[in-house]
Amino acid sequence: MIFRLGHGEEEERKSQPTRVETLYMLGRQVLAVSCGAEHTIAMCQDGLFSWGGSSHGQLGHGDRLNRTRPVQIGTLADKNVVSVVCGQYHCLALDGDQRVWSWGWGVHGQLGLQSTDDRLFPVHVSVLDYKEISFIAAGYGHSAVLTSKGEVLVFGNGMYGQLGLGNSEKQSCPVVVPGLQKRTVYLIGCGNFHTVAVCTDQSVYYWGKNLQRLATTEGDVQTTPSIIH
Repeated sequence: MIFRLGHGEEEERKSQPTRVETLYMLGRQVLAVSCGAEHTIAMCQDGLFSWGGSSHGQLGHGDRLNRTRPVQIGTLADKNVVSVVCGQYHCLALDGDQRVWSWGWGVHGQLGLQSTDDRLFPVHVSVLDYKEISFIAAGYGHSAVLTSKGEVLVFGNGMYGQLGLGNSEKQSCPVVVPGLQKRTVYLIGCGNFHTVAVCTDQSVYYWGKNLQRLATTEGDVQTTPSIIH
């Protein structure tokens, strides 16, 4: 059992919403929650707490052991995290100094660390420091970040064109999406195998592949940003 619900050794499946007692008893104020395939992360006023499966280190505790209840991620305890997102088995966090941290599954380069290794602790993605990151997103095996100037950078699995770089190659280092360089993006989102960007003029661009099909008649895979009409 993975215990991704955070209720300890109890039966995992719940038919009704049930309070996560550990966070309640600790008096933690939860600001946001994100879920992966087997793990959950809660962003609280005083740090991140994670629980569930950690086969790729996605809980950020330095090992691959499952946790049945929320445990604080020590590496980020003093980093003033303002946003956290979960991919399938990896995570991204953004701190108040606009620094990005990543950990977990790295085989596709989705951690942005110029490596395909798993990371068991959160690691600072220093290559993004000069970009003033304002928003983060994560898909199944790819990641995207948005800068304060409206640029979109991507990294990870590109098998279905979800990086928007015009090919199906993986990228282990963040790369600017060239098809959006003349646009100002203010919001991004990642699905399992596709990515969406919303621009300040309210135009919406997509790329990649959606198992339920994207809003296009041009085929199943879109390797560069295309506007949704």
